[in-house]
Amino acid sequence: MAKDRTVSLAEASNGDLLAEVVRRIAPKKPEAVKVEAIEGETTMLVTLDVAQEDAGAVIGKMGRRIQGVEALARAIAAKAGKRHVEFYFLIDGKKPEKPKAEKK
Repeated sequence: MAKDRTVSLAEASNGDLLAEVVRRIAPKKPEAVKVEAIEGETTMLVTLDVAQEDAGAVIGKMGRRIQGVEALARAIAAKAGKRHVEFYFLIDGKKPEKPKAEKK
């Protein structure tokens, strides 16, 4: 389980704060949470990778939790002076596949 500590936006690097937030909502494998933040001149690329077991908890009902994480990534980027954020969510290092509709 992740240590209970507070990380402020002012003192954290771009990936640390986001990783800490996601670790708190990833109940089964918080140690498997990986966040990579790559900064360009006006853009920030954020990649969030979680374990398969925690994907549902991180996504949340109707995608609300992952939307909150994405909003936090945009806030971190804005604080760093970036105007555009590309956010990628990976499960065990792979892009999640959308379920295919069944044909009738």
